[in-house]
Amino acid sequence: MRRLIIILFTCSLTSAASAINLRFLKDSVLARFTETEMAEFRTLVSESMSSAPDGKVVEWHSASGKIYARVLFRATYINNKSTRCRRVLFKIGEGDRPPERYKFDLCENEDQWQFSQTSVSSFTTADWSYLNKIAVGALNDESDGTPVSWVYRKTGNSGVVIPLSSIEINGLPCRETSFSIINRSGQTFDGKYTLCKQKSGEWKLLGR
Repeated sequence: MRRLIIILFTCSLTSAASAINLRFLKDSVLARFTETEMAEFRTLVSESMSSAPDGKVVEWHSASGKIYARVLFRATYINNKSTRCRRVLFKIGEGDRPPERYKFDLCENEDQWQFSQTSVSSFTTADWSYLNKIAVGALNDESDGTPVSWVYRKTGNSGVVIPLSSIEINGLPCRETSFSIINRSGQTFDGKYTLCKQKSGEWKLLGR
């Protein structure tokens, strides 16, 4: 049986956010898998990598029913190293929390299907500082539905921040916001979060 190596968020968010706390972007649903759940999910995907035809959708639910995943095998191709690769889309959610979406290209390496880190794992401190600046500007100044694109040219990482809607919660102004991140390798992350502006001026994830 081929093994799938899944590398979770391993980046260190060491930069202090002056007006927004972006640590929730590291707090992926993947980080809350138990060892048993991760083993089950990894086995399902590993077995499907070699057998599932392009266009096939594989669904998985944890034993607790809290975490679910939908895996779409989008395309198969041979890369410039004559290695068989597959483009795979992951949609992973937990309870009522909006699902997270990932796109990876996985390639055969001896007896393994491998992909590298998630889209934010390669982020430098400078990337986080730049995204912080963009996100703060979008939350403070942009109207609902206005996309704010960014590219940090020194690393090639990029993305889009979109304030989707505005609401008041517990006396605080809050905004549901979409974050899309594309790293320099083309890996993507998409998520929707509700952020509330504290009296200190800092934006924080609702419930944190």
